[in-house]
Amino acid sequence: MKVRFAMAFGLIAFMALAIELLAQGKQHATAPSDLMKVYVDVQGDAKLVKRFSTYVDFEMEDAGMVRVEKAADAEAVLKAELRMDVQQTHIGVGIVHVQMTENGQQTKADMCATLNSDPNGDLFNRAAQNISEVIHGRKPDARRIRIEPEGDTKASADFANELPTELRNVGYQIVNSADADLLVRIDLSRETVALREAVTQYVISTSGRSGEGQNTTKGTAVNRVELLDPPPATCPKQFERFDWLSGGNSLTKLAADAVNQLSKRSIKRQAH
Repeated sequence: MKVRFAMAFGLIAFMALAIELLAQGKQHATAPSDLMKVYVDVQGDAKLVKRFSTYVDFEMEDAGMVRVEKAADAEAVLKAELRMDVQQTHIGVGIVHVQMTENGQQTKADMCATLNSDPNGDLFNRAAQNISEVIHGRKPDARRIRIEPEGDTKASADFANELPTELRNVGYQIVNSADADLLVRIDLSRETVALREAVTQYVISTSGRSGEGQNTTKGTAVNRVELLDPPPATCPKQFERFDWLSGGNSLTKLAADAVNQLSKRSIKRQAH
């Protein structure tokens, strides 16, 4: 009986000690003194401030940082100025129109080439390669191909120069004679589509409490896009998403980048 009591008492004591050690370890792991204290000051448009601040809090939590209410209590400072601007703009889109004639039968194919935030920029990047593959997919049995001179490719000198090479790359022989297996006429057109953009103008800086080691980034990010013109009938799907207009500078990424700068400071802090 005494042996059982002693064993039970020993087990209870061991469990109590284990719980105490676990609590101490947890307290040590989450003790505020171990976390980098950051003062966050976000100003500007109310909606942007709320969203950006939320993203920053998530990123700081993952990075092992804690927000403090006073700059005097902080080891580092994150400041952001966020302004919303709504503006109307245009993007350019290149359209490739193809007419193929084989054994007197005509087939047409239109292709959307490139969308560009600069309507005067390159709208036909890699279009010669892509349309050559389309032609070969439609007319795989043809061997000798003639590019009709009536076609209009003035919209892109690069396209006109690259087309013969790309047609050869898919297996065609370029000929100028009338006995070609396939006659191809290509016309290029440049179109513009009007947009309304909600753009964030941002200035974000991180530094030490007294401003030392300041790192500042500024720029713009497109948050929302509304089409004011119908998209070209050739390529409606290309106008369903406009992530590429933001240049990768979403609010979530900006928050992550800012906290990453703080993390570099935290690493130096731990090294000392």
